[in-house]
Amino acid sequence: MKKKTFISLVIILIVIMIIQIIVFNIKEKKQNESTIDYNENSVTNNDINTSKIYPINTYKVFDIYNGPIQISDFEGIIYKMIFENIPNINTKYANMTQQALNQEYSQSTSDINQMYIYSADNLYLITQQIKNVYKNSTPVFDYAEIDDKSIKNENGYCNFNINICFVNNQTINLKMYLSNTNSKASTEKSVIVEDNSSIQKLYETANEGFNKANAIGIIENIINNMQQLKNDTTGYSINKEMQYYDLNKDDLNKLGIYSQDDFVEFIGETKGISWNDNDSITGYSIDLSQISEDENYYTVDLYINYGNIERVQLKMSVSKRINIEPQIKIK
Repeated sequence: MKKKTFISLVIILIVIMIIQIIVFNIKEKKQNESTIDYNENSVTNNDINTSKIYPINTYKVFDIYNGPIQISDFEGIIYKMIFENIPNINTKYANMTQQALNQEYSQSTSDINQMYIYSADNLYLITQQIKNVYKNSTPVFDYAEIDDKSIKNENGYCNFNINICFVNNQTINLKMYLSNTNSKASTEKSVIVEDNSSIQKLYETANEGFNKANAIGIIENIINNMQQLKNDTTGYSINKEMQYYDLNKDDLNKLGIYSQDDFVEFIGETKGISWNDNDSITGYSIDLSQISEDENYYTVDLYINYGNIERVQLKMSVSKRINIEPQIKIK
């Protein structure tokens, strides 16, 4: 009797251990998976259950689109893009360099094409937008909107710009193409998704005069080092800030800062926000509405967003020709 009791206890302990291991693995898997929450004011439970998202101005697309994709199919594609593809891209690719992503694209072309992405460059730039949205928390989807002024029928496709908006004031900007033909040829792409980020738009404006990956890298370096730079220079006079630049010139060049005066302006902006323990940097945005230019550079406003309402306003200049050095300047 005692032997049976002992065996029973051993079995129970083994079962408990197995259950704990399973639960632990599930928790670990969930922690390593990216997700997207949704704003219940703009996405109803019915939308989620039927796996559809209804972008603003969808009907304006289908007023002129005459291809085989039905409006309900399109709404399902948008749902999958937001709640499956975007988290999947963040999980797999957010920590990869451009070189690593190029290699990944060549090795996993078919899988990536299933997300309607057909180039390594677009995969890299879309990944950077997604990484920005995931900067400090799980993003909460708010709404999607098609730019009705961008809708065109050309080259066998209906194309338009679509913006995926989140409640942290971050946006993923994409360009979509819907095929107008009914052909089932293996070479035909029924849907194409391309990057339409501010970096891409600025790159086109600047006649491809700068390296996009370098621009993104500089912005990331600013985000990663901004608070430490503010802490290092707290209480400094302008003269001492200039001295700090001279002593740390090589490191500051990696942030796109190439002069004492630009560093003084940069530090002045960083001291304008609260830097409290309850908030953190939530990503960046680039304002293309008021671009200025001189002989060698286009200049735009670069905002480093902090918490829900604060932001650091910087100036980012990008070169008009690829042989201009430096290509990217910050102040």
